[in-house]
Amino acid sequence: QLTLRDTLTLSFENSNPINNGTLYIETTNGFPLSAELKLHTLNSSYQLLNPGFFPSAIVNSNNIVSEPSFTTHSIDLSEDILNEIKNSKKIILEVVFNTPIGNSPVDFYDHYKIDFKISADFNATVSVP
Repeated sequence: QLTLRDTLTLSFENSNPINNGTLYIETTNGFPLSAELKLHTLNSSYQLLNPGFFPSAIVNSNNIVSEPSFTTHSIDLSEDILNEIKNSKKIILEVVFNTPIGNSPVDFYDHYKIDFKISADFNATVSVP
């Protein structure tokens, strides 16, 4: 239950034409820990990602990671949600890490890593003079 939490400040300059969209989060987890990711706005209990689960990497008989896990999550951003994010200007990112079930020891090595790829698809209205 190792919990990391941070408040991220967002800048939305020139974002008025954005109507709605989807945010995609792809992860490659190379740690022998599972992770639960939560995102919510600062001034509300609304969960943007409710919650996203990232399984631990696969370990061999020596408890050393042999293969990372891959996951994809999407967050639908309606006009109302986008307005809430723009108004609060901050989101809270919380990640809770857990060891695998059982009493096996977990070692960490310098080559273990977690990669995040974040992409988006937005619908916007643009006026051309």
